[in-house]
Amino acid sequence: TTMENARERVPSDTAFLEEAPDGVILRAFTSSLDWMARFLVGLHCKMVVHHPPELRDALRDLARSIVQMAEEPAVVRET
Repeated sequence: TTMENARERVPSDTAFLEEAPDGVILRAFTSSLDWMARFLVGLHCKMVVHHPPELRDALRDLARSIVQMAEEPAVVRET
């Protein structure tokens, strides 16, 4: 994405943004990789995770969870 787009989507207290030749580098620190995975998906931008590799695992887990929710039939509760 562009730096302008990234600045609109990423609060300044959440991450550092750095302009790069092919987009924007986002650097952040968190105690919850699950939270970071959800945050990154919510940006609706193409991305490459360089570090840490555990964040890629968290993104895969989130993707599996989303697919499972999409495939499970809806439970209808009678009142």
